[in-house]
Amino acid sequence: MKKSIIFSTIGLLSCAFVNAEDVQRKAPVSKIAPKPPVEVIKPSQSDEDAQKETEKSIEKIVNQATKDDHAVIQVALLLDTSNSMDGLINQARTYLWKIVNELSKAQQKGKLAKLSIALYEYGNSGTGDRDGNWVRQVMPFSNDLDTVSDKLFKLRTCGGHEYCGAAMSQAIKGLKWEKENANALKMIFIAGNEPFDQGKINYAEAIADCKEAGVVVNTIYCGEDLGHVYNSLRGGGSETKLWKDGATLGGGDFFIINHNSLPIDPETPYDKKIAELSVSINATYIAYGSAEVRVAKKNLQMAQDENARSLAPAAVMGRAKAKSSKSSYSNSSWDVVDYCDAEGIEVLAELKEEMLPEELKGKSKEEMQAYVKEQAEKREAIQKEIRELSNQRDAWILNWKKEQKAAGKKVERTLDDVVIESIHKQADKKGFTFEDKK
Repeated sequence: MKKSIIFSTIGLLSCAFVNAEDVQRKAPVSKIAPKPPVEVIKPSQSDEDAQKETEKSIEKIVNQATKDDHAVIQVALLLDTSNSMDGLINQARTYLWKIVNELSKAQQKGKLAKLSIALYEYGNSGTGDRDGNWVRQVMPFSNDLDTVSDKLFKLRTCGGHEYCGAAMSQAIKGLKWEKENANALKMIFIAGNEPFDQGKINYAEAIADCKEAGVVVNTIYCGEDLGHVYNSLRGGGSETKLWKDGATLGGGDFFIINHNSLPIDPETPYDKKIAELSVSINATYIAYGSAEVRVAKKNLQMAQDENARSLAPAAVMGRAKAKSSKSSYSNSSWDVVDYCDAEGIEVLAELKEEMLPEELKGKSKEEMQAYVKEQAEKREAIQKEIRELSNQRDAWILNWKKEQKAAGKKVERTLDDVVIESIHKQADKKGFTFEDKK
């Protein structure tokens, strides 16, 4: 027991030291576009306090999908953030936007889908031993995708104990899963590379709770299918076999990925222009709310552009494509243009003076409406150009991949490939269709 306590204490101290040094991410750096010539506004209070106000401001939007005429998709990502999982985290950061873009195509009986994403980490001793399970809720369900991206980029890996049963148990009990809509698509994706049956919470019991709530469990084993046999508390067996058993019990899919595989998309002739448009479109966002929230949300948007640029072209292009779609990237909780698009231009009159953006203060009702409509038109024009260029880029990438395959070059499956494949299969069962599904 004393040795265990000493080991855990050393692990906590070492992780705290590593995190303080802000470990450099291992993904390749994209050079497709320079940093935007935008001055970042400094908030009048700490970033942490501003973020808390920001999260309060989006509370009214988080569960909007259950109240309006939209289909519901809820996805909880449970990521192993122990020492060996840097590659998995970088894949999640890189391909978040690609997954979001695919989900934006989903419709159910003519209704567009609204996506909410939740994030958990497990197996990280740097987060502290929470009830002996080493699991932390990083964020609850949200459709604020800039915040989802921000949380992913703040994750740091550190050695710990990977308890899959505990992670699933906390996710099913700690999140607000949709209960009223029987046709809602509710999914857990749990990814890691340690024995699936570790920990004091039985994974089969946790999955049974998920099934009772109508939540499908998908498992992603990170590594190679070595058929490694280990001595577990439940009789032994291969690691991958237990991960597969988890998916079978959960009514989901089982996959194996190389989590250390780097993004394969090369830079294309369209990347530079798309990246420039992704920066330009930010100027059409007019933040409302308290002064702290307005500053925090604009800064957050720019920060996630920078984060995408720090990775691979796939991240920048995926984020830009998401910005070109109202269903993918809607910020009605803080942006006046999206707010008016969702609720009608007349809602401007309901905003108190102190909640108005600086651009609208002192203007008459007619002047405010004209300004918002002008920004909306500018945004739509940029979005249209991004979509056109993105379609050309997609065709270029598809042809490039065909050439790679013809040349006998192996293309590794990454996190985005398996998540998108699983979403399509499970969405079919709930009556969802995709506009260009193949």
